[in-house]
This record gives sequence, structure tokens and C-alpha cells, in this order.
Amino acid sequence: MSHGTRWTLAVAGSVAAFAIFWPVLDWAGLNEAVVLACAPTAGATVLTVGGWYASREQPAMAPGSPSTGATSSLVLGALPRRPLAFQQRHAASRALREAASPGRVAVVCAVTGARGVGKTQLAAAFARECVKAQWRAVVWIVAERPGQIVSGLADLAHEAGVRAPLQNAELAAAAARRWLEALHEPSLLVFDNAADPDETARWLPRTGRTTVIVTSTLRSFSLLGTPVELDVFTEREAVDFLMERSGRDDSQGAAQVARILDLLPLALAQAAFVIRAQGLTFADYEERFVRNPASDALPRVPGGHYPQGAATALLLAVGDVERSTEAGHARAIVDLMALLAPTGVGRGVLHSVAPGDTAGMDRTLGSLTDASLAFFAADGATVLMHRLVQRVLRDRLAGEGRLAEAVAQAAGVLRGLCEDPGEPARRELAPHVNSLWVWAQPLGNAVLAGLLDLRRHAVRQLGAAGELASARALGEEVLDDHLRLLDADDTAVVSARGTLSSVYITASYPQMSVPLIEDNLDVCRRSAGPEADETLEMTNTLGYHLEAAGRLDDAVGTHTVNLDDCLRVLGPDSPVTLRTQINLASCYRAQGRHSEALALFEKTAADNLRVEGPEHLSTLNAFGELARMYERVGRYAESLALHNDNLAGYRSLLGTDHDIYFWWQPFRSLALQGVGRHAEALDLLTTLLSASRERLGLSHPDTLRVQVFLARAYASAGRYSASRSLLAQTIADRARVIGPDHPCTLNARRNLGCVCLKAGSRARATRLLESVVRDYDRVLGPEHPYTRTAKQNLLAARSGRRFAGRT
Repeated sequence: MSHGTRWTLAVAGSVAAFAIFWPVLDWAGLNEAVVLACAPTAGATVLTVGGWYASREQPAMAPGSPSTGATSSLVLGALPRRPLAFQQRHAASRALREAASPGRVAVVCAVTGARGVGKTQLAAAFARECVKAQWRAVVWIVAERPGQIVSGLADLAHEAGVRAPLQNAELAAAAARRWLEALHEPSLLVFDNAADPDETARWLPRTGRTTVIVTSTLRSFSLLGTPVELDVFTEREAVDFLMERSGRDDSQGAAQVARILDLLPLALAQAAFVIRAQGLTFADYEERFVRNPASDALPRVPGGHYPQGAATALLLAVGDVERSTEAGHARAIVDLMALLAPTGVGRGVLHSVAPGDTAGMDRTLGSLTDASLAFFAADGATVLMHRLVQRVLRDRLAGEGRLAEAVAQAAGVLRGLCEDPGEPARRELAPHVNSLWVWAQPLGNAVLAGLLDLRRHAVRQLGAAGELASARALGEEVLDDHLRLLDADDTAVVSARGTLSSVYITASYPQMSVPLIEDNLDVCRRSAGPEADETLEMTNTLGYHLEAAGRLDDAVGTHTVNLDDCLRVLGPDSPVTLRTQINLASCYRAQGRHSEALALFEKTAADNLRVEGPEHLSTLNAFGELARMYERVGRYAESLALHNDNLAGYRSLLGTDHDIYFWWQPFRSLALQGVGRHAEALDLLTTLLSASRERLGLSHPDTLRVQVFLARAYASAGRYSASRSLLAQTIADRARVIGPDHPCTLNARRNLGCVCLKAGSRARATRLLESVVRDYDRVLGPEHPYTRTAKQNLLAARSGRRFAGRT
């Protein structure tokens, strides 16, 4: 109902009340004074109530049909709050509403324009309306750097309850997109300051009722959806904005200031703050602005949107806040935020700058947000700073000779985050480390060398998250940085090699890790001596990597000599001795020296039990390897019993979601097959494969490893067609992920040939095995144990004997 209609009803009701009460009171015999008092009072009362109803605002609703409230709204991300003197930008807002009509499916609105014109605030205003209207989900993701879209969607998956335990970010992001596609209620997804159209397009919901807004400075984004062009303020908007923010009622003076600032909203906000805080007139500000030249780093680009003087306006506002706040808190905060990622800094991180004065820091943050130098996300826990402000502040640090000091202070803050076990701290750390590294480049090698520990931590974090391609690329870059900045024998270089070698092992590239460990061993021998603990431990590590790379003879030779040295120098009960002993036994097993391997595994298990006790992880690992060996020599019942006991121990110590518990399950399936419990083995492996695909992804080496176990179980149960199909898929996957000549790929091909032979397809098996033997000869050499095994399989196929061995 319109305001006019409601006021008409209110006035009519008031008149009616007066008209009814007057004759009634007169008829009742009351004197004229009482009638004159009561009848107008009744009319006034009805008018008051009616006036309240008539003037009451209708609830504001975002474009489209809001949720009825049956399901709670989910608001995620650093959604900006409504700023002081917010300008509605009516034409742009109307265009955005039309482009984001809920009648369209997965509409994309690319709000394009120069930095500082208010793209983010335009999108944020729309998002706040959606929150008020209780849309099912309102998600805000800063998307200016690679990986931020995936990270933001992964966070959405967590909040929506669709992220599986230990699931990597890519799979979690896909789960979040599916969740958005399945929603029946309106929802909103915002990609703010997007930089890569291809990455953005990949993650757009394909169906459903989710409205998508993309803000970007790149006009190529307009191809993704309906474009909404946003320019600088109109003069009227700029004047209204300046007068309200500054508290000055001078439209002509405001218009002059707006023009010299080229109507840029960000510059206008800073100018208004200085005018209000310092009690200046618009003429005073114009004179001061003219006297201060613009920063050389922000010249006006011909034909562009940035005016001369925007940087100067920013620095004036920064200086005023710094002079008015306590104990230098403002300078400490802006210096830190200038160097960290623009995705936002947690309030707790900023508090760590002055841990003894949390209240003072919060007051300073309030002053900074009042000046529009920073702003709080909608959750109130994250503080953001516009990129232009960060740029100006970094220039100031360099110009004042304080950049090195600020970088050192920021690095100290980030090291504190490294020690925080919480998930928010881990999510926040990596982008800040990368940002700090970029902005520290002008400072020279000595400063950069001091940041290398943070870089190594970032590589480890990526590897632990299953982001192996990113971890490998960054690890190689970080090692190059170490070698460029430090002496080759520096312990930090050794650590960087070790970090990268671990990534190579996890990603199934052990042949690339061996040279790194060899270099580390040389360093240990030079710096600590050939019989030092760290040298013996590094030698054991080298043997492990040699075995993983398929260089079994080299691995056995390395472990044999090292075990003798460990027994002589460290004694039989040293953890290094026990690890070397079990790794040598593993090499014997890989070479087919089963009796020697079994004896050494049994000895190692007994030694660990005696030295470490039954509940130590080293003891559990030793008995797990013994269980594998029992299965290898046909002692299936003993193997299964050991696996069951061992997994119970891991459950007690680590829980069922730990990677180590997951690792041992496929080996238990082999024991199940050995005792004839094929259905249980298949159920176990099917469950494991599904969990691995969900948790790690289809292409992760551990997922492909489980696929091979399942294919072998199919063959053991006589389901040859299913086995061949899964092996063919695994061969293609491994060839794509780790290469066609990788030993793991060759092993999958050999397994396929053996399954064909088991199924009676002798001709096909012969062709497959002949091909893989040629490649084994070429890649590993004719005398390698893997090559010899493949040749034995080929001999069985040519002789016509039905295959009865292991695949």
C-alpha cells in the first residue's frame, strides 16, 4: 500500500473518531467542556496511530524473491559494510539490478571500471540488500590472485557442510559450486576484483538460481555476462558525498574540490576526512592540495580515470590519523597492511602489533575506518585496505627509507601465524607470505634471505594440503632463491632441498628427489663429518629415495654400509639405526630376497617393541611392514591378524582420518584376499577409492595407487573385465600425471598384461608384456628387478602357462 493511501486512511479515521465521539458524549449528558476535551483527544489518538502506520517504511528487499526464512541465510566472506555518505549511484544500481534479475539462471554481471571508482561498493550494496532480504546464501570472494576463487569456494563448502574431511581445496570448491547449483532459493556469489576471466568462468555455477556478480578492471570480463559500466562519480554525486562526509555546507566549494580530484570516489573520501578532521574549508583544502605534488608512482594516465593528486589526498589523510592516535598504533597498522595481501587481515593479527594495548589498537582501527583508509568486513573480524591505499603507503615506506624495517616487522607477525595451529591462521598465512615477498624485492638479497623460512613454510603448507603441482612449482622457485641468496652449505638450503624432495616423493617423482638428497648428504659430510648423527640420518634418507626411484642395487649398497656405521657409531637401539634397518629390509623385499627381508623385518619389529614400546609410531610402522612381508610370502592369516592389531593401534593414537591410517588399509586388503575374503577386500577398496577421490582428487598419486589395488582385487576375485577397465584408466591417468615412462606407469601396464594372462587372453597379454618389457629395458635397464619380473611374466605368456603369480 502506498504512503498516500495510508495517510488518507489515517486522516479519515481521525475525522471519524471525532465525529462519533462528539454526539455520543453529548447524548450522554456530559457538559460542553468535557465533550470539547474528549472528542478531539479521540481523534488525535487515532491520527497518531494512523500516522505511525502511514509513515512506517516497508521492509527493504533485494532484487528478486527473498527466502521465506524457512532456511537460515549463509553469509560468507569479507563483505564491506555500508560506508558513511554512501552514494546510491542510481543509474549503475538500476543497471546492476536489471542485469542480476533472478529470472535469469546463473546471471553474471561484470562491473567494470577503473580502480577506485566504487565497483566493490556498488556490488556490496547489492549484496547487503540480499542479506537483508534473507537470500539463502551471500558469498563474497576476493578474486584478484590465482587460487583465491578456489580458496573462497572451499571455505563456502566448509560453512555449508559439504566439504569432506581432509578434502583438498579444488574438490571442496567443486562441492561448493554443486551446492549453489542445487539451491532452490535465491543466492548471490560475488567475485570481487577478478583478474583472470578463464579461471572465473571455470567456477561459475552452471544452473540454479544463484546470481553472480564479477567486479573487475578488465573489460574482457564483460563477455562472461551482462556488463554494467561504472564511471567516476557524477559531479552531483561527488558534491553530495563531499558535503556529507566533510560536514561542510558549501556546494560551490565542494564542486571545485571534486573537479580537482577528478571525481574519483576514493580520493574524495580521503579529502573529506582531512577537511572534517582539521576544520578546513573547501578552499583551504584546495590550496593545500595544489601545494602538494602527486606521488611520482601515481601519475595521471592519459585517457585514464586516475587524476593528479589522488596519492597526495591519501597521504594527507594518513598523516592526520597518525598524528591523532596513540603510541604510533596507526603507523604500525598501515605499514603492516600495506605489505600484506589485500584479501584482508584478521583483527587478531593486527592486535599482535601491540599485544598489551588491544583497546588502543581497536580505537586506532576505528580512526582508520572513519578515514576510509581501511574498512571492516561484514563479519567485523577482518580488516581490509583498498589496493590504491596500499600502493601509496608502500611508496611512502620506500621514500622515507622505512621499507626494510616494515618488512622485518611484518615477517615477525607472520612467523607468529606459523606457530598458530588454527585453521584461520593457516588459511591467512600463505597469501600474506607471497605478498610480503613481492614487496620486499627492492630491498636486496640480505633482506630477502631473511624471509626464506616463511617461503619454505608456504611450500610445506601446499604439500600438506594436497596442492602438489603448486607445491612443486613453488618449491623449485624457493630452492632457486635459496641457492641465489645463500651459501650452498647453509642449513636453510639443506632444509629447502628437503622440503622440495618431500614434495617430489609425494607427487611420485622420486627420481627428481635423489640429486637433492645427494647434495644434502655432501653438505652434511663437509660440515659435520662422515659419522655425525645428521650424516647417518641423511644417508638413510638417500637410501629411501633411491629405493623409491627404483634404484634398488644402489639403495641396498647405501643402506648396508650405513647400517654398519650406525651400529658402530650409534648402537643398535638408536632410532636412526632402526630406521636404516627397516629400510634395508624393504629393499630386500623389492629385490625378491624374501628370506633375508623377512628375517630383518622380524628383527626390526622386535627391536622397536623393546626400545620404543608397543604404542610408538615407529613400532606400529615396523609391525605394519612385517604384516606386508607375511602377505608377500603367503602367510596370509598372520598378516591379517597383524594388520588388524596395527590398525587398532593407529586408531588409538591418530584416529581414522589420519593419512597413515588410510595408507595401511590397501595392504590389509591383500591379506583379506589371501584368506579368501574377496568380498570384504573389494568393499574395503571401493570405499577407500571413493574416499581418496573425494579427499585428494582423481589425479592424486595416492588415488591412482588405490585404483591399482582395486584392479588387482577384481582380478583375484575373477572379475577380469572390471580389472582390465580400471587398469586401462589408471595407465592413462598415470601417463598424464607423472609421464608414460614413470615406473608406476610401467607397473600398471605390466599389471594389465598379467590380468589378461590370468583371464586366458594369451595373445593380448603377450603383446602388452612385450611392449612394457621393451620400455623397462630402456628406462630402468635389463638387470633391474622390475625389468626381470616383467620378463618372467612375458616368458609365462609365451610358454602358454596360465599366470598364477602376483600382478
